[in-house]
Amino acid sequence: MGFHARDPMGFRHVETRKQAREASIIKTTLESIFFHCEVAYRRIGDDEMQRRVHIDDVIMSKNCRAAYVHVGAEGDVLQKRQTFVWVVRNKGSIKTALAKRFRERGDRKSTRLNS
Repeated sequence: MGFHARDPMGFRHVETRKQAREASIIKTTLESIFFHCEVAYRRIGDDEMQRRVHIDDVIMSKNCRAAYVHVGAEGDVLQKRQTFVWVVRNKGSIKTALAKRFRERGDRKSTRLNS
């Protein structure tokens, strides 16, 4: 594949097909999670914050064990700042929602193989 983006240390990197595939899966899954507001609500207005978030890019590590997610937000400067603070405060819940999706995905695969 070609140059994709810069990793967090600022180096341009070339990603493999496996990295691109995994990054694409994670990006679409996260977009779906935010679109359907699947992150657990802690306060009033969390659903509005989730709808403001969009995923700009996902960069996978070389061994596909870690992902760097580039997040963007919609709205004016104050709304963007509030959204970024919300994402940082709720990153555990976001990871939990993502893990739940992947666990369900694994269950579907195993039932198809056993049938």
